[in-house]
Amino acid sequence: MSTTRNRSSKRRANLAPGLTVAQQELAAAHVPLARKLAAPLKRAWPNDAEEYESEALLALVEAAGKYDPSMPVKFATYARHRILGALKDLHRRKAKAAARDAERIVANPEAVSTPQRLDEDEAFDRRIEPLNLRQKAIFRLIYRLGKSQAEAAAILGLSQTTVSEAHREGLERLREHALAALIP
Repeated sequence: MSTTRNRSSKRRANLAPGLTVAQQELAAAHVPLARKLAAPLKRAWPNDAEEYESEALLALVEAAGKYDPSMPVKFATYARHRILGALKDLHRRKAKAAARDAERIVANPEAVSTPQRLDEDEAFDRRIEPLNLRQKAIFRLIYRLGKSQAEAAAILGLSQTTVSEAHREGLERLREHALAALIP
């Protein structure tokens, strides 16, 4: 049995260079914690699920390397804070990138190649005028660029549920606006 344990420890030593065997074992024992903390983000943004899990596991390994067992804090508590912080940082970076992409799409959804295309774009923009910025971006992606709701969600860095709700609310707003225009 001791040879099996030695082989296992040697394998772990190769997995995370720079960490002691004890630090590697500490990290390995808390992998379920990292996956649990990443799970809500993975469910909300399935297109980025692997990235969130990778970030959580990387933060766990970094926490194991920086943890001081002489401090009066359990490793699980220390790691939880480090993992959540890393996940929040990643989410913040993704949200900023999505906002930049949305601004670009709203400003120039596609290069205009013909006068007919220009007329179509102007007509489309007039029709979606009552919508808010997010709804406009979603409508342009779906109706002008032919993207699915899932693709629009990925491009904008939103969950598919958020895109679906914003799309539904946008349709309701357009219906109300159209009805209001019919009533003198």
